[in-house]
Amino acid sequence: MGGQACVFYGAAEFSRDTDFAILASPANLARLKGALSDLEAELIAVPSFDPKYLQKGHAIHFRCRHPEAAGLRVDLMTRMRGVDPFPQLWKRRTTLALPDGSECDVLSLRDLVQAKKTQRDKDWPMLRRLLEAHYFEHREKATRAQAEFWLRELRTPELLVDLAKQFPQRAKRLLPSRALLKHALDNHAEALASGLVQEEHAEREIDRAYWKPLKEELEFLRRTRTRENPVLVAAIRDHAVLEFIYNGKMRIVEPQTYGVTDTGKEFLRAAEVGRSGGVVNTPMAKLFEVAKISQLKDTGVRFARALPTHNPDDSAMIEVFATLPKPE
Repeated sequence: MGGQACVFYGAAEFSRDTDFAILASPANLARLKGALSDLEAELIAVPSFDPKYLQKGHAIHFRCRHPEAAGLRVDLMTRMRGVDPFPQLWKRRTTLALPDGSECDVLSLRDLVQAKKTQRDKDWPMLRRLLEAHYFEHREKATRAQAEFWLRELRTPELLVDLAKQFPQRAKRLLPSRALLKHALDNHAEALASGLVQEEHAEREIDRAYWKPLKEELEFLRRTRTRENPVLVAAIRDHAVLEFIYNGKMRIVEPQTYGVTDTGKEFLRAAEVGRSGGVVNTPMAKLFEVAKISQLKDTGVRFARALPTHNPDDSAMIEVFATLPKPE
């Protein structure tokens, strides 16, 4: 239902994960757990794999360990904003034949388009390409239903102007639900482009409002699930140099960020300034898995500031417990 579905529809997108819309019935969840077991998939982050979270609209995240799918992330959802319940999605699904002779069920284009109307920056360029690919593939023998779908959803001003010229009466009938079509009918491309930006902004705000309570619940689950290491949190707050054993060696570090990566494990990003046998001078911070750290202690020494390369929005972390401020 995500990036891979866009690839199948001809709007190529590199995707590092696979998203699935699932039916959250007891029997189907039992089959799903069997498939995840075959993939040696581990739950990462929150929430837990519980039907109640799926029914609320949360996504459940896994990372596969099987050698043939090593590192693949799998995200599961049952409910999506503005998208019909699963039984309707299944009835409208598109079944595609793959080169190896197997088949793949993907969301219908209509449902995929709706699912892509999110607050994420990456989804809107993909949405435009997805609709353009469908238009150029079918425009020579377009049905009335396809023309109406394009008038409702296309995000390319030039194509909307062309469609309004071909189907003016249909475009006029759709004005109550998509007022910007008036600019297409009047051949005002600049006003049409502005209207599309406003339309996108409105959808983003609706999506933010939808996710606000869900995100608040995720924050609560994270806080109650994890008991942060107080020594690491205090060290980052106080700019304290730490000492610990890691992989059999004594390490002396200046901690930068402490949090959880998308593997679900806690890591410390720190600048190593010393170890058993000598001084270390590294301009880059390293990641240390917290579970492998032993004999952790505050040395009593303080350092002045974060590394010049420090970024508080650490791309390796999906949740940050403590971090230094960005260096000036």
